[in-house]
Amino acid sequence: MDGFLLSQIYPIDPSLSPEECAAAYAKSLETGIGEGIPVFDVLFLGIGPDGHTCSLFPGHPLLQENSKTVAHILDSPKPPPQRVTLTYPVLNAAKDVVFVSTGSSKKDAMRSILKVRLGSHINSPR
Repeated sequence: MDGFLLSQIYPIDPSLSPEECAAAYAKSLETGIGEGIPVFDVLFLGIGPDGHTCSLFPGHPLLQENSKTVAHILDSPKPPPQRVTLTYPVLNAAKDVVFVSTGSSKKDAMRSILKVRLGSHINSPR
């Protein structure tokens, strides 16, 4: 991986339970980046048809999590039901966030997000 240092990549350990994985990942970020809210140079994120990113689903209580940097979810409305995710404070602290979205199932969510962000005059060829 030219241009990347392996010391700057922070993978999760999927062999752990969601609770253990979230705690271990938070510790890994703290060790590698420092205490407090980690500031990533760039996050590459996807988006679901319902507008969720990471495993932060619309209307889910996890959206209100402000004290943890990494959290687990045991009742995801989409499979798989058990997940590990960064929290909004981490996403908001990133220097840059890139959303990658493909497929017509995500068109309405993207259009809704862009209208809120850019205003109601969005011209889309599709």
